[in-house]
Amino acid sequence: MEEEILRRGNNLLEKINLDKKKAELKDLESKTYDTEFWKDQSNSTKVLKRITDLKKEIDDIEMMQLLLEEREIEEVKGLIEKYENILFLSGEFDTYDAIFSIHSGQGGTEAMDWANMLLRMYKRYFERKEWKYEIIDMVLGEEAGIKSVTVN
Repeated sequence: MEEEILRRGNNLLEKINLDKKKAELKDLESKTYDTEFWKDQSNSTKVLKRITDLKKEIDDIEMMQLLLEEREIEEVKGLIEKYENILFLSGEFDTYDAIFSIHSGQGGTEAMDWANMLLRMYKRYFERKEWKYEIIDMVLGEEAGIKSVTVN
């Protein structure tokens, strides 16, 4: 177990590229010294938020390195899981909305019941995460079972 956590942590540190994040932070901070920077308020707000986020990331990554070096497994687990998720969901389109569908297909009443259970499960999950969701289309089958649902 301990070796698995250490391996995951070290793999994560290799992929994160701390030097690149520090260089980006330095570049963004240097932009804030320009008087023209502050004239575009929406851009300056975005840049300042990115600076804050980068500082937090860099602090967390350096803490992760320290905890891995000292083999503090219980303390580093949370950071590893957090940054694995961030790294996994850091693609160009990962901040956009998702659309997915649940179809019972040709499975009859049992499949419609299963689709209904899946919908309830997803709705509860979205509510716990405090995500907004919208059911775009729902086709009911026999006995009010769900035949098809599209969620945005």
